[in-house]
Amino acid sequence: MLIVLVSLMGINAFAQTARTAPLKATLQLAKPAEMGASSSKLLIQDCDTFANLCASDTFAVIYTYGTGLYVSGQNSFGDISKADIFQTGGTTIKGVLIWFGVGKAANTIDKFNVRVWENDGTFNDGVTPGAPGSILSSKLVKYSDVAADVLAGALTYVQFSPAVPILNDGIYYIGVDFGYKNGDTIAVRTTLDRTGTECEGIVTAVEQWSPSYPPGGWIDYNSSWGFNGISHFILPITCQEVCELNITPGSPDICKNKSKVLTATGATTYTWAPAAGLDVTTGAVVTAEPTATTTYTVTGDGGACVDFVTVTVLDAPTSNFTVGNCISSSRLLTRTGTPTSGVTFKWFRNGVKITGGATNSTYLATISGAYKVQTKITATGCKKVSGEKNVTIDCKAGISGSAFTAEAYPNPFNQSVTINMASGSTELANVRLIDLSGRTLHEYVGVDTSAPFEINENLAPGVYFVRVSQGNTEKMIKVVKE
Repeated sequence: MLIVLVSLMGINAFAQTARTAPLKATLQLAKPAEMGASSSKLLIQDCDTFANLCASDTFAVIYTYGTGLYVSGQNSFGDISKADIFQTGGTTIKGVLIWFGVGKAANTIDKFNVRVWENDGTFNDGVTPGAPGSILSSKLVKYSDVAADVLAGALTYVQFSPAVPILNDGIYYIGVDFGYKNGDTIAVRTTLDRTGTECEGIVTAVEQWSPSYPPGGWIDYNSSWGFNGISHFILPITCQEVCELNITPGSPDICKNKSKVLTATGATTYTWAPAAGLDVTTGAVVTAEPTATTTYTVTGDGGACVDFVTVTVLDAPTSNFTVGNCISSSRLLTRTGTPTSGVTFKWFRNGVKITGGATNSTYLATISGAYKVQTKITATGCKKVSGEKNVTIDCKAGISGSAFTAEAYPNPFNQSVTINMASGSTELANVRLIDLSGRTLHEYVGVDTSAPFEINENLAPGVYFVRVSQGNTEKMIKVVKE
């Protein structure tokens, strides 16, 4: 049961009408969990609890103790149903608030029905009510719950689950169908004084007697009781469903020239803008591949709701490599591109990743094949794979091992390393000191091959190459500084 702070329990209150625009009433209404307190789509502020209210109505429960005749409840005539007609906008009827003036329960089991009926079609002039037609929704309510609400001075809240869709013409009836047992009695408060100009003369209440009491069927209160303009204190909670968009992922990052799937939920139809970088501009799911950081606007249900998502485009590295000249029986492959720091590498031969530490910016290829290198930015994960290059290892054909030799001693070394050369030629040699990236650190020109040649440079510990060339022959020696 809904607890309501009723400031209008006096003589001046509000009631519904079937034809006029709603007046905004001030009533503090507690928010029950079943009305969508945890819902992300339908919120309480999207519902008009006091749709179609009119001012200057005086409410009462008309009954006679001696005969037990209730205008709005079970009575000696064997009432079957009581209902009011409504005409309002909105999308759904979430529930109803009813102010019962009388509530008695024989036990905690007996129940009656609160119903929503479709109009039977005779309410066509906006003034004269017709009669309830097909039942749109029903909810069983305990007499004992109503009795407790009456005792507490509270309105009774009844929720329809699922919510009842409002028909195109917005015309429907809400009321009660009684169940009978000795000791069970309820009476909905009614209004007899309808002095407001919006409501005067409007008959909105109808009832259905037992077939044993003519005329039978549905009849308005003016015909049955002689009360003109009477209505019940029944307040439908009509809601306008407002879509609340949600886009996943919420703040996506993509690498340049890559794509990301974006999914919108919370509406029925979706429109995306701008079109740049999108595969489509309508529908819940799109694929985004912008060339620069872009904020996309998603509009749901033709403008009912709007959301935004920013797709951040991250720079991708460039990746290429050069193939060096013959170094003994191998070729040095050197990655080129940007950035030069904060990146990692993987080398591939014939489409297969090379194992065994092929993760530097250089790779000494000893086997012919199709090579490529992948460069990845560590911070973002963006990566780029170079194109393939065919590398042929044919260096042995131009080198005579017996004619020219070169060795390094000691190796590994601490401070300096000595290169011992032997050659059948008196031609002077060139010596280059190269780091792992392929960069020449020092070059020594015109070196006499008949004497040991010492390299004494201030080198950091690591792996280096010494390239010794004489004419068309050369030797590549790997040395290690400890």
